[in-house]
Amino acid sequence: MAEGDREIEIRTRATGLREAVSALDSRIKDAYVKSRLRFVANTTDDVTRWFVGTALEERRTPAELSRWLDAAEYILAIAEHEYKSVSEIVEKVGPDLKSY
Repeated sequence: MAEGDREIEIRTRATGLREAVSALDSRIKDAYVKSRLRFVANTTDDVTRWFVGTALEERRTPAELSRWLDAAEYILAIAEHEYKSVSEIVEKVGPDLKSY
């Protein structure tokens, strides 16, 4: 896959995740769960702004660009994993869950 295509794929994943976070966040009230979603949102925003946003703008060798996009994918995967964890809890317990 060309690096420009990787950048588009990462951006698409990040946008979809950000939309999913916003939708789930609007359904829940619990502050702790919201803080976990805030982590996902902030991490996703970082990937979009700092990794993907600058990936093709700054001069990098092909190897440097590949490593930069590898890092973006790695960090996005962390955010996706955290979102999956939170959404599974909300699915099992319901949006009115309360943490203690």
